[in-house]
Formats: sequence, C-alpha cells, structure tokens
Amino acid sequence: MTDAPWEGNACHYRTVFRDGDIVRMYYQCGHYALPDDPESVKPVTPKNLFCYAESLDGISFIRPALGLYELHGSKKNNILLDGDIFKAQGISIAEAGISVFKDANPACEPDARYKAVAIARRPGERKNAGLVMLKSADGLRWSLMTEKPAITEGRFDSQNLAFFDAARNEYRAYHRDAHRGVRGIKTETSHDFLRWSRPQDLDYGSTKPQALYTNQILPYPRAPHVLVGFPLRYIDRGW
Repeated sequence: MTDAPWEGNACHYRTVFRDGDIVRMYYQCGHYALPDDPESVKPVTPKNLFCYAESLDGISFIRPALGLYELHGSKKNNILLDGDIFKAQGISIAEAGISVFKDANPACEPDARYKAVAIARRPGERKNAGLVMLKSADGLRWSLMTEKPAITEGRFDSQNLAFFDAARNEYRAYHRDAHRGVRGIKTETSHDFLRWSRPQDLDYGSTKPQALYTNQILPYPRAPHVLVGFPLRYIDRGW
C-alpha cells in the first residue's frame, strides 16, 4: 500500500471507517534513516505527511489525486496536510498524531461533520503539548478548532482517539498516559468537543497491571451503549 514516492519507508497509525458507499482510510507516513540500510539515509519525503485512501469493498484501496498539497512541484498525490501546516498558530502535529471520525451528533455543524484529534507540539520541542481538535466539512480539507491544546493532561505518545457517544449524548476521548506506574489509558468527556472534563484513568479492577499503548475504543455498532476496546500491550524487548 505505502509505496508511493512521498510515503517514505514508514506508515503510522491508521483510521478506517465506512462512510456511506465508501470506506475511508487516514494514515500518516514518513521516513526513517536506518543504520543497516544505506539507501534509507536519503529521505524521499521531507516530513511526516497525513494521507488519505478510499475503497468500495474495504479490501482494495486507491489513493485519489486530491490536488491539495504540493510536494516536489506536483499536487498529484493523496496528501491532506503535513505536520507543520499549523505552525503559524504556534503548534506542529506529531508524527503519529491524527485520528479521524465522522460526527454522528445531530447538532453537529456542517463544516465540522468530520472531526479529528491530533497530538500537538510547540515548534522546537519534542514533548507533546496535548491534543488539538480539527474539523472538516468533507473529510479532506482540515482546519483547527482550537489553536491551543484542548486536552493537556497526559503523555499522548500513541494513537489517541475521540468519537460521539450517541447513547450518552456526549463526546468521549481516550489517550495514553501512565496508570499504576505503567503505560495506561485516560478518558474524558465533552458536550461541544472543545471543553473537556478532567481525565480519568480506566479502571481494570484487581487485575495485574498491564502496560497498554493504543486503546481502539469505540461503540459496538449493534449495541452502541456498549464500548469495546482492543488495546495493544506494550512489551519491552530491550533496545
């Protein structure tokens, strides 16, 4: 899939969901210089890029030529934006930092039918500053909803996500932090996607602490009052 000239040698977290007759996929690509691969030293893409693909069957995906972002003198690509697109507002977006969803809230404004959370960093800093909120009318052209991070308590170095919880009539977000001394997951709620409650750690009862990285929590389609998660355990194999 990620063999286009601008996609580099790495592909980060993906978001995939059905939207009417098509299946949308959002992903970030970039380039790493690998010590055992001399060819990788010369990057084919200058930065981390946020890209889009779509499918009719969820199996075979195409990368439409969107004409939104110019790279190497051409706009014939599927790039939506790059991590530095919002630097004028004082933030950049981290390399694995965007998760998209289609807002099911009946009160949602048309220009924000698609929303996303993105890891924000201040220029010149590697530390994650929090999560900023993005909006789009068509799922392709994105703008900031908040120029400052709306969620700031956490580490965020994973795939963070949000969605509209129709059963409880509120937005929910889940992001990475520490819990019981190991990697864990926090959650918060909002009624407008801009002002969020204080984060709370997920409670696993008396189970043995497990280091969890991603969370993959969403409402179960046939019983949306039930939230289902498929977190990824972190196992330190040493460097």
